[in-house]
Amino acid sequence: MHIFYSGDAFGGLLLGTTHGEVPWAQAMDDVIVSYMDESAFKRFMQTFPDLCMNIFRYMADHHADDMRRMERFIHTDARSRLVHTLLDLGDKLGHAEAESFEIAPSYTHEELANMIGVVRSTVSEMIGQLRIEGVLGGQGRHLVVHRRAAERFLLNEER
Repeated sequence: MHIFYSGDAFGGLLLGTTHGEVPWAQAMDDVIVSYMDESAFKRFMQTFPDLCMNIFRYMADHHADDMRRMERFIHTDARSRLVHTLLDLGDKLGHAEAESFEIAPSYTHEELANMIGVVRSTVSEMIGQLRIEGVLGGQGRHLVVHRRAAERFLLNEER
């Protein structure tokens, strides 16, 4: 649902179980996990209400991003989902203002496929098409996203 990066925080596990399902998270690297039981969290809220409001806003922003991503997943085709995902990754990796940026080779076609709900071979084929169309550059696993071309592609797809 959401990929967190260095410095990010989340509070999903704070809520305990929902309808018998236990929320979970998977770490892809070393992380620091902090835990507070309910009574400690209530004391924390009373002691630091402004900080708690900022944490709430932070989590609400992440939730809104997740909902936008789900809407796109439901209402767009696979190529558009791939382009949106690559732009989102670029933003999260600190390339929000860059005209072109590289997606690290550590993001495999398989991982991208899992993110957009298709099989790996479909992602590989779409990447080839998007390279021909000038939305993407690079060779092999080196994937360069051309932001303006990607945004134009998405505008044309929405029409």
